[in-house]
Amino acid sequence: MKINRILSIAAIIVSCIFASCEKHKDEPKVEEDITNVTLIYAVNHNNLASDFIYNRSQMLKAASSLNMGTDRVLIYSYEKGECTLKEMRISSAGIAEFVTVRNYEKNVLSTTPDRIAEVMDYIVKTYPTADKTLYLWGHGMGPVNPYKYSHLPADGSQKSPLRDSNDGLLYSFGGEYIDDFTGTMDYIDLDQLADAIPSGIFRTIWFDCCYMGSIETAYQLRDKCRFFVAYPTEIYETGLPYDMVLPLTAGTNPQLDKAAIELYNFYNSKSYAVTVSVIDLSKINKFADSLKDYVSRLDKKPVFTNVINYSRLSMPRPNSFIKHPYYDLIGWLGNGLDGSPALKDSFNELKKAYDEMMVYTAAGKQDFSHNEIDPDAYFGISVYPYYNDNSQRDNYYHKLDWWNDVACHYGWL
Repeated sequence: MKINRILSIAAIIVSCIFASCEKHKDEPKVEEDITNVTLIYAVNHNNLASDFIYNRSQMLKAASSLNMGTDRVLIYSYEKGECTLKEMRISSAGIAEFVTVRNYEKNVLSTTPDRIAEVMDYIVKTYPTADKTLYLWGHGMGPVNPYKYSHLPADGSQKSPLRDSNDGLLYSFGGEYIDDFTGTMDYIDLDQLADAIPSGIFRTIWFDCCYMGSIETAYQLRDKCRFFVAYPTEIYETGLPYDMVLPLTAGTNPQLDKAAIELYNFYNSKSYAVTVSVIDLSKINKFADSLKDYVSRLDKKPVFTNVINYSRLSMPRPNSFIKHPYYDLIGWLGNGLDGSPALKDSFNELKKAYDEMMVYTAAGKQDFSHNEIDPDAYFGISVYPYYNDNSQRDNYYHKLDWWNDVACHYGWL
């Protein structure tokens, strides 16, 4: 009886200990004295793993330019079979390092809405008063991924030759291996990514990946941040030079235009292809209204002649079903002008709203296919060329806010 009582008491004590641990895990310590937080959410369990190792070393180099008393830099990433959240700290020896502050279940992919929301929730609760910047690191396919959403019928009566057997995978951002054997990658759709990010929390969201510099992406995230930074084209594997960029974005007075210039100069000075755009999303609703007014007046779809195509996803490939350009939005719409004074006035209002919305944009002399970029034809925002053909790609496009608020008003539909 006494032994049972002792065992019962011991069990209660152990239960309390574990309950305390669980509570500690679920309720992060609040740090109200931190004024600036940068989160790099990296989907790096893929063929870009070595590039992220290099980027992480660049981030540590930036530590000497940061105020480690009030600034925090954290990375969520996959490393040695584990998903962790690490915080940049200065060791007792004065060396910058990343220290694990949170572990996550490794059987949940980093591209799932639940995992993204889980990491965001920790950041929000730990740093409730800090200004926050989010970098999204990984593969990007733009608003509509052609490897899942092709020109084939939306009813699924035909399968694309590149579609793998797992039709449940999500596609737009990420690219995480679902296992260590097949090489199959999982992405998250744009609408689901936006839903996983809390509204009104981040000052800036910067996509350090390919093809996310589209009007559809920016508009889908309009309530998620004030400033949006992305690339209409691809970006080389190592992406941002973080040692140059973090000191300009992680402090009290972020200088996004200068950070974008650093990226541009880093690649353009080597004659590498590069594009980058910084957009003030507080101005995007006015831009959307102006664009809606203009396109509603068009009874013919503007042609794509002499319009920049930012995408190599439409280049000739063995599987010829892939036809997935992303065109320059303003350059394309400008081809709709027909001499009508009212239409010209509407387009001028559109251009005015565009100028107010764009903080900075730049492009190198050539694109990733070595085609010359005409600076007069470059405006730095891409658009998906809605086909109106009852295809898989158009069927998915109907889920996006840009379609439902703006593109559905195209006058030629």
